[in-house]
Amino acid sequence: MLTVEKLNAFYGKKQVLFGVDLTLRDRSIAAVIGPNGAGKSTVLRSIFGLVRERQGRITFDGRDVSHLSPVHNIAAGLAFVPQGARVFRELTVQENLRMGGYTLPSAVLAQRRESALQAFPVLSERRTQKAGALSGGERQMLAFAMALMLRPRLLLIDEPSIGLAPKLVTQIFDTISAIREELGTSVLIVEQQAQQVLRVADTVFVIRAGELISHGPVENYRGEDVLRQVYLSNRTSQVN
Repeated sequence: MLTVEKLNAFYGKKQVLFGVDLTLRDRSIAAVIGPNGAGKSTVLRSIFGLVRERQGRITFDGRDVSHLSPVHNIAAGLAFVPQGARVFRELTVQENLRMGGYTLPSAVLAQRRESALQAFPVLSERRTQKAGALSGGERQMLAFAMALMLRPRLLLIDEPSIGLAPKLVTQIFDTISAIREELGTSVLIVEQQAQQVLRVADTVFVIRAGELISHGPVENYRGEDVLRQVYLSNRTSQVN
């Protein structure tokens, strides 16, 4: 479904990604983990077209999307949920969902909005409340619901656990798993809390200092000793 080959990314003259390769299968969840400042978020931002200075090849559903803008990537079937549950705080839950599907015909928009409220019951209960009055976990769910209004085939999620209590973090990752199971949406997720994301992922990519240092099936990354060894490794490897 998604193939990233030799991805380099730059912020001004500073190179932050160095030849990153990754592959995501259809209807799967892949985790991108690694130390703070490793370049994990830049991987997502580059795929979505938010980093202008980038090199390499990005293929989605057999189509070269290496040079597409975010608007064109949305049309191609990608969606991006950035850090911090970015929603329109002065708008109601319903109005936020409308913004998420603003390009849809009105009848389709109404149907998608109701589907989103059914999928996220807590949002249905608060549909007329302003987003700014929601809890952090509820705002994160609203951000997911907004991104899903256009029925993307691939959802890019950046650090969904930031600022949330442990119980809410577990709930958020349960929601991510349900999105894959119920909608068939593939997910590429960056997360600092490795143990939480490994609970729902199929595949793991470890980034350090802008380079891919390890990748493999999730079963081989569970356990603190394995993660410690991978994080400290000085060579790229596939954990089998």
